[in-house]
Amino acid sequence: MDRVRRVSERSYGRVRNFSSRSLRRLRTPPRPDAPSTCIKYILFFVNVVFWVFGVLILVIGSYLMTEFKNAWNLDSILYEPSVVILIVGILLFLIATVGCIGALRENTILLAIYGGAVTLCLIFLVSAGIAVYMHRDKVVEKLKDDLKHYRDPDKENFQFLIDRLQTNLKCCGVNSYTDWQTNIYFNCSSPGSESCGVPFSCCKESIQLNRQCGYDAGRMKTDAERLEKGVYSKGCWTIAISFIMDNLYLVVGITAAVLILIIVGSCMAFSFRAQIREVQKYAKLHNQHEQPVTIS
Repeated sequence: MDRVRRVSERSYGRVRNFSSRSLRRLRTPPRPDAPSTCIKYILFFVNVVFWVFGVLILVIGSYLMTEFKNAWNLDSILYEPSVVILIVGILLFLIATVGCIGALRENTILLAIYGGAVTLCLIFLVSAGIAVYMHRDKVVEKLKDDLKHYRDPDKENFQFLIDRLQTNLKCCGVNSYTDWQTNIYFNCSSPGSESCGVPFSCCKESIQLNRQCGYDAGRMKTDAERLEKGVYSKGCWTIAISFIMDNLYLVVGITAAVLILIIVGSCMAFSFRAQIREVQKYAKLHNQHEQPVTIS
């Protein structure tokens, strides 16, 4: 009788152990692959590059803020390029830092923040591009209207910006040199000596040392040859559009590359995060199934 009891207990023990192992196999999902090391380090190195660009932009923005000490007194963001550059640098620096740490530490929260931030940047860039294209006429009118503030005592930075822009792009005004008629100093009805003129930065570089080189430019409409020898007749907006059209393939290529890089970065971040979560989920279930199963 004792022998039969011992045989029965051994048989029951084997059945119980077999049943426990079988239940664990049924309940535990297949082990997922480890998160992709390739994606991890691509994300890291791409964000290192963005981080370096962010630091450079921050340095440039800080330098401009130091140079333009009255920037905070200006009443339009158009007159504050240093502030815009500084904000862009800070955002790029922060996003790249989050991306680097999230990729290296395999932190799902940081990867989610990074992916969301990159997606928002993509939406903003596309929306801004569409908005500028749809309202390009209003943009031109706003730029023309802003020429009124040239020479305003509390907007010296704007004057410096316009002069540098016109000198470097070899342009005058927005669409043409006649846009300066909106400014009280250069309007033909002005009693001053600059009446019917343009700023010195509209003059050809060879004669810019003479700060009076733009005087009477508005009265040269009938003397095109004299006008062309003295000042740039094309506007900065016109020059910019011509440059884009002349280099359309290059501009489209660079724009497409940037957008693709942003999209790929966002997709890689979310994909890497999903892989990490799968491994974490498996580890959690595996630990739960390691608990002994009791069959009564």
